Amino acid sequence: MFWTIAAVVAALCSAALLGPLYWLRRVPDGRGLPTRMFGAGIVAAALPLGIIVGYLLLGSPMPLRTNATANAAASAAIQWETAGAPSPPAAAAAGDSALEVEAQTARRERDFPRAIAAFERLSAQGGMSADLWADYADAVGAGDGGLAKAEPQILRALALDARHAKALWLLGSLQTEKGDTAAALATWNRLLAVLPEGSSDAKLVADNRREAQALLAGGGAGSGGSSSWAWSPRTPAP
Repeated sequence: MFWTIAAVVAALCSAALLGPLYWLRRVPDGRGLPTRMFGAGIVAAALPLGIIVGYLLLGSPMPLRTNATANAAASAAIQWETAGAPSPPAAAAAGDSALEVEAQTARRERDFPRAIAAFERLSAQGGMSADLWADYADAVGAGDGGLAKAEPQILRALALDARHAKALWLLGSLQTEKGDTAAALATWNRLLAVLPEGSSDAKLVADNRREAQALLAGGGAGSGGSSSWAWSPRTPAP
């Protein structure tokens, strides 16, 4: 577009400059020539000025880059909104991949089969964090109605972070389900050491610890019996 306009302006200016020369050849005494030459001079001076102004308006690459960036951001925002994912700035700040967003969105929507499938693909790609392994375990437990099948994911989370609160919560819950009260008590003690003292989560874990202690005092250790309390995906994990 810019070069088309520049070519048209150049052609007009050339015509304006060549016109007086043509009349100079046709009119020997030069009548009217000064006026024509003055007009041609104005057009000649306007030529570089017009090209510069046209370049600034149409030829500068900066507006094009700005528009391209804005269009790309708008397109990304539409894709994120279509997928029901968090806003692009929040997801970028968290370093979320599209697959991670899919897994977490499905888990929040309690679509556990879809969440498990997304976590499985995500783990196959590598780069899973302790948080993701714990959320993966939570989805497996919720989908299966118990934590027995989530043990590998729980252990992977704790291998990355031995003080991970949610992973410890899930481990204590799993041990409680198994009836391994002594192991559960040890895990509750580990979890209490990392939770803020006096928090609602700490109070809940303290209740679990007292229940485990009561079972052990009553001879429940190693008996195969289970606590009356059990993990539930509806209970907010620490």
